[in-house]
Amino acid sequence: MKKQDKKNRAPSPADRLDRLAGSSPPKKRQPVVPAGAQKRKSAKPRPAPVFDDTPGRDRAREKSMSLEREKRKREAAQRRQQKRKKKLVFRFALLFVFVLVVGLTMCITVFFNIEKLQFKGSITAYTAEEVVAASGVEVGENLFRLNTDKIAETLYRRFPLLDDIQVKRVLPSTLQISAKDAAATMAVQTESGYILLSASGRIIQTAAPQAPDGVHVVAGVKVAGVEVGAKLSFDDDEKYQLLQKLQQSIKKYQLEDVRLIDLSDTANITIQVGEFYKVKLGSDYQLDYKVQMVKEVLAQKNLALQRTILDASIPGKVTAKADTTPVEEAPAPEQPAEDSGDGGDSGDQQPAADAGEQPSTGGEPAADGSADTAAQAPAEQPGGE
Repeated sequence: MKKQDKKNRAPSPADRLDRLAGSSPPKKRQPVVPAGAQKRKSAKPRPAPVFDDTPGRDRAREKSMSLEREKRKREAAQRRQQKRKKKLVFRFALLFVFVLVVGLTMCITVFFNIEKLQFKGSITAYTAEEVVAASGVEVGENLFRLNTDKIAETLYRRFPLLDDIQVKRVLPSTLQISAKDAAATMAVQTESGYILLSASGRIIQTAAPQAPDGVHVVAGVKVAGVEVGAKLSFDDDEKYQLLQKLQQSIKKYQLEDVRLIDLSDTANITIQVGEFYKVKLGSDYQLDYKVQMVKEVLAQKNLALQRTILDASIPGKVTAKADTTPVEEAPAPEQPAEDSGDGGDSGDQQPAADAGEQPSTGGEPAADGSADTAAQAPAEQPGGE
């Protein structure tokens, strides 16, 4: 302990003088170090703790972490719920398919077997028993295993004088067949005679010597195949579509007493209305609107009862002029005078104008017939077809 004190005590002035007088340089003074300080220096310094001394930031960080944990929990719960829903949907779909298959199997094997064959309608050409027997359906067959369209087509070909044949299933155990007598509504002119068609477009008779009264004749077409009970078809499908389009317009505007439809030239369609009026419709452009205009002109009843040409080839305009072409034999039988659209006797007919054009609208026909007059279009013109 004394040695330690000697070492650490401060040098006296005499010691200092001796050191200065000596040859060796003075020793550097060592600082006085307390006991135990050397050990503390040799120890590794501890890192200062890193922390935020602001309490508000700690609370915000804790809140954000809590919100993030809650969000993850919600997302995980939603994923689990979606998986459960998908499993439930899949199970219900399997159950539905299973029930459907079982139900269909039962329907075509056990239930809905035919116990009664029923005919509905009034026909004169055949008996109901003949129609039911020709269907080929027997009691005990399943309703849902029958092809009703095929049965109806078979009946059409077997009984050409029937029209509007329908085969329906009446649950739980009845098959109903309905039909009515076919009536000729159109005749197609051919080299061998007339082909008579029903309202459904099926052939009733082939090579008829003349067309019945009250039907319109279609000329200028070639028939692809002629089979009684089958539907009519042309060699030129464009003409068949054009005929259907024209018939729809005639039916829509109730253009009555159409006797002839000439489709020899599809760019210049011609129809004969009544005994006197030959209508030129031109092409099929705005055909529906042209038929409407012709109907309005004829409804005015101010045209002379003589052979007249109504030119409606321009949409929105109809001009009338006398027809001076020689009279040719019409393909369809002419109606008696009292059945014509005027409803009066020949003695009450208006005097014919000169061989010029006659007005289709307005008051009395022009006496000289030198100028054309036109029926103006309505305020709203339909679009082109």
